[in-house]
Amino acid sequence: MRTEQDLKHKLTFYHQHHFPEVEIKNKVSVKFGKRAKRQLGSIRHLPDGSTLITITGLFRDPQIPDFVLEETLVHEFIHYVHGFNSPLNQAYQYPHKHGIMRKEFETRNLLSLYLASKKWLKANWAQYLKDNNLLPKRRVIRRVSQPKTLRQLIRAFRKYGF
Repeated sequence: MRTEQDLKHKLTFYHQHHFPEVEIKNKVSVKFGKRAKRQLGSIRHLPDGSTLITITGLFRDPQIPDFVLEETLVHEFIHYVHGFNSPLNQAYQYPHKHGIMRKEFETRNLLSLYLASKKWLKANWAQYLKDNNLLPKRRVIRRVSQPKTLRQLIRAFRKYGF
């Protein structure tokens, strides 16, 4: 099981080795959140002025490769660097438009991390959710057949009490 201390160490490593010119202007904390299946990470600016990066609680599981966790963490940190939910100046109007994320990973020599994560998620994420019973159960909706004759219509009125 991964811990929040692991997240802090990874964030510190990537900041020091791939974003050394980025000044951290407020307190940045990182934690595991709820076990989200679609939104793997998020970043928020808190009322006290600090920034919180949240990673899905599903990534605590050691079955998920480290590079998927690290890519998600770096992805959220890039949002911080670009000024989204951080005190830094906002570099772009939209956080994902025109392949900004991929370009930033490439600039930071992390493109292989980005591509490996995307490839693993595409090939394995749905199966992981299925194997761990995390997919929603399908609801069966029964349709009431439409009466075709007057006799069937009268029976339907009697049956359903119209």
